[in-house]
Amino acid sequence: MSMRVDDLVAKYVELRDKKSAMKKQFDEKMKPLNKAMEQIEAALLKTSIATGIESFKTGSGTAYVATQTS
Repeated sequence: MSMRVDDLVAKYVELRDKKSAMKKQFDEKMKPLNKAMEQIEAALLKTSIATGIESFKTGSGTAYVATQTS
């Protein structure tokens, strides 16, 4: 690569800025999906608490309550 350092830095900054803009757009598009998933998680947790069952095996997959300790 025979580009000058100034050209390399300029290209890097251009790509970094483009990456940042693309991430911002992606994050915005993900907001509705994340919100819907959070609502489903809350409903499953509520059901788990109400029934005392910590895992649900279904034809679509398994949902379970995970407890994290620090």
